Amino acid sequence: MDSIFLDCLNLNCSKCCSLYYITILPSEARNIAEFLSVSFKQFIKKHTSLYLQLFKVEKRNSRLTVSSQFLPKRIADSFEDKFGTLSEKFLFLPSIALKREGKDCCFLEQGKCRIYQARPAPCSLFPFVSLKKDEVLEFRKIYPFCKALEKGKLYSNKSKSYQWRVEKNFNKIEKQGFKNVWNHLPEKGISCFEDKLICKISKQDFVDSISPFYE
Repeated sequence: MDSIFLDCLNLNCSKCCSLYYITILPSEARNIAEFLSVSFKQFIKKHTSLYLQLFKVEKRNSRLTVSSQFLPKRIADSFEDKFGTLSEKFLFLPSIALKREGKDCCFLEQGKCRIYQARPAPCSLFPFVSLKKDEVLEFRKIYPFCKALEKGKLYSNKSKSYQWRVEKNFNKIEKQGFKNVWNHLPEKGISCFEDKLICKISKQDFVDSISPFYE
């Protein structure tokens, strides 16, 4: 199957901009900052939020798999209220995402993307951000709102390249520490168990949760 170009602007579709947090890589953050003619530090402070995902531990040897004891009490209590007893360990995926204003991405204005020419890969690739070929035919069921799928678009082989970049980013965080990869952090954000909200978090909550691989 061939790569395809999704021109959501001409399709007049921005539904995904109101449904999902868009996580970004450091290179994408710098690219958007340059597009906006602001410093990297200013961009992080004004336009992004912390995004901490927890997953059940599978058969994977990773420094990002850490004890739930590192979770601040407020996050741990909120997790147990919503999902039951904490597991002994979780896979932690710490990220930075584009800030949301209400339900919308902060760059969505009157249904149009203010940074469309510099939008990150999760935006340009959606709905093919994380792709397994055996799931392709299910996309119309998973994303019934997507106009690109209505046009018969089925696949983008660029998702493989993006997933490699994401994996490389987390490997770098494992080896060098989150602080050294990003340099600057937003003041607040959210924590999620898989794709379900646990609670809002502060920068200190985030740092404490990922302390084994923060520095």
